[in-house]
Amino acid sequence: MKRIEVLLILATLGLIITVVLADRFLLLEKIDSLEEKVDIHNDIVTGKATYVPGHACMIRAGHEDLPADIVRYARACAKGHEQWLLLQKEDEE
Repeated sequence: MKRIEVLLILATLGLIITVVLADRFLLLEKIDSLEEKVDIHNDIVTGKATYVPGHACMIRAGHEDLPADIVRYARACAKGHEQWLLLQKEDEE
């Protein structure tokens, strides 16, 4: 084979590997995002975080809840507040 053909084959293989790895990376990001949404929904539904739109966020904090759990519950309230703000903005328009 000529040197140009070998370089072309290597470049093509590199491109294919890059595309496959990028696709895998994007899939993992999407899975992480879905997992976060499920965690937020679960925390709200189970009563660990209760958001009263426009007024308050109540977080259940017992001896079994770790600081990381409290942060996750606060994120659930923040997400609820974000959704409420979006609804308020839609109502104004």
